[in-house]
Amino acid sequence: MKATYDWIREYVPAFQGDVREMCERFTMSGTEVEYFEQVGDDWVIEFAVTSNRVDCLGVLGLARELAAATGLPFVPPRVELDETAAAADEVCSVAIEDLDLCSRYTARIIEGVVVGPSPDWMVKRLEAIGLRSINNIVDATNYALFETNQPFHAFDLDRLKDGAIVVRRARKGESIRALNDKVYELDSEMLAITDPSGPVAIAGVMGGAATEVGEGTTRVLLETAWFEPMSIRASSRRLGLASDSSFRFERGIDRGNVDRAAGRCAQLIVQVAGGRHRRGLVAAQGEVPAGRVIPFRHDQVKRITGIDIPLPRCLEIFTALDCATVVDDPARISVVPPSWRGDLEREIDLVEEVIRIHGLEALPVESGMRVMTVKEGRQRKIQGLVKNVFVAAGFHETLTTSFLAEDAARASFFAKATPITIANAMRKDENALRQSLLHSLLAVRKTNQDHGNDEVRIFEATVVYLDHDGRSIPEHLPIVGAALDGGLREARGVVERLLRGLGIEGSVFGRLDEEVSSLLDPTCATTLRLADGRVLGHLGRPDRRIAAAHDLKSLPCYLELRLDRLSELASLEPKYRPLSRYPAVKRDLAIVVDEGLLWQEVESLVRSLELADLDAVEFFDEYRGKQVGTGKKSLAFSLTYRSHERTLTGDEVDASQQRLIAVLGERFGAQIRA
Repeated sequence: MKATYDWIREYVPAFQGDVREMCERFTMSGTEVEYFEQVGDDWVIEFAVTSNRVDCLGVLGLARELAAATGLPFVPPRVELDETAAAADEVCSVAIEDLDLCSRYTARIIEGVVVGPSPDWMVKRLEAIGLRSINNIVDATNYALFETNQPFHAFDLDRLKDGAIVVRRARKGESIRALNDKVYELDSEMLAITDPSGPVAIAGVMGGAATEVGEGTTRVLLETAWFEPMSIRASSRRLGLASDSSFRFERGIDRGNVDRAAGRCAQLIVQVAGGRHRRGLVAAQGEVPAGRVIPFRHDQVKRITGIDIPLPRCLEIFTALDCATVVDDPARISVVPPSWRGDLEREIDLVEEVIRIHGLEALPVESGMRVMTVKEGRQRKIQGLVKNVFVAAGFHETLTTSFLAEDAARASFFAKATPITIANAMRKDENALRQSLLHSLLAVRKTNQDHGNDEVRIFEATVVYLDHDGRSIPEHLPIVGAALDGGLREARGVVERLLRGLGIEGSVFGRLDEEVSSLLDPTCATTLRLADGRVLGHLGRPDRRIAAAHDLKSLPCYLELRLDRLSELASLEPKYRPLSRYPAVKRDLAIVVDEGLLWQEVESLVRSLELADLDAVEFFDEYRGKQVGTGKKSLAFSLTYRSHERTLTGDEVDASQQRLIAVLGERFGAQIRA
């Protein structure tokens, strides 16, 4: 909101301070000044008006604030109209069909005006606050708008059919050419100002070109009204059309100011364009709500602010703010705010008024500042480490919605529960809370496929929602899910890297749990279990039916792990493992086993033997063909031996190898492939 120093001071004439003093008084009473600059022989001040202080979007409202903060008298402009004997209702009529959207509408008639340029004093003030001069009639309505905080619209009365104004909802198929020369299609949710020929203005937003004031205008119908804020906001957003009027209407202007502001604007029009007012105004209105009575306890001022402000000073402040007060007893007061202070609703609002008008500089200020460090929670820290591992492995983090179609939301790796649904979903086809990230990440993969992106690696760490035993508050299960274009070996490597980074040992990859076989292909998937047997997660290729539902051309690998169990078992203490100064001995081994045997089972057996100086086990090949026979396959892997104390001999490594081969033969019937 922009205003000028002289314009504000015109209504607080007793104020003798300069522009800096004025800005300081505003700031210390809670009305923030963003900047001020000299324009000609005046100063323009930019105010940061909060959304609840609509009254300060007008110069009179700012002048009231200055008067209250300084204890000086507020002197509003006198409104005196020289009216003719002829009544206004002889040439126009007003009716409101939708009283829920317009509680009062008034029309004043001014005859004999001469449209032309505005006087210099008006042009200078309007240009100082960023408005362009158009003509004396329009300039007068703009000037009055910024002064009174009440929007107006001037119609050419002779262009209104029968002079009849009807305020109603627009009808399907109606349109209007607005003052900006654009045509807007209206709908039944928008409020329109109409005459018998159709819409002549979009209520509270912009007037129509067909009835605008022009050079030939001699009779003006001045509209002043109160429109329902949400209706004006909806119309403005729907049409993509905003104005200084809609900005104020949608924030809720003062109902009680309509008639007085209409008189002030009519007075300005006659002052700059000549003419006479017809007697009275033509009005229609609905039910007007009663004023609010707010109880105020004096002792709350000290309790909340920490300073003692005497009761007489509180009453003086309320009087300066035009609040009516009734002292029920010394400890309790009834306060009735003025109509323009719609933001005053509770006792705490009144306490705030007392302290800001008394002066924010009176509040005690501590010389020091207490600083307390807040440690990051364990689960959040683990989640951060998990994200770092995925990012380091070339993954991109995604953020997807928690809502899915109900069928997709049934997918769950860690619970078999009916998904939670909501009745008022933003999208009717996505009304269920997900229990897994599988469908969300496959949808992201499909988006990348459509844009020609290959080699996609994506992950998300979040919570899913499980409804256990019909509880009203669902369980928030933290998980991490990831999808990558690559093989199972690559996906498993990411998981192993994650577990090593978190210091989790003893986990085992085994056969896929039958409960999730509808989500992942059992022939290309595995379940990861902790040393105590609990499930940590699953990884593998999605079931082909699920992939087909997302129209994926190729099957990515998918993995999903429980973050709560990672957090439970992770070791955040760094461990030092010295590098061996001695060379490693590496041996490759290829074994022929039954088709159904999984590499995870072989690896688990190898590690359980605790072979002396075994440093690493790495799978590198799987073969099927006539050389190994029907129902068989070959698994090839390498074993790395290394001692931290000496160089190993070939005989020592051979002994470990022979022991391993013997156990593989006994347990799995494995044969060494030549």
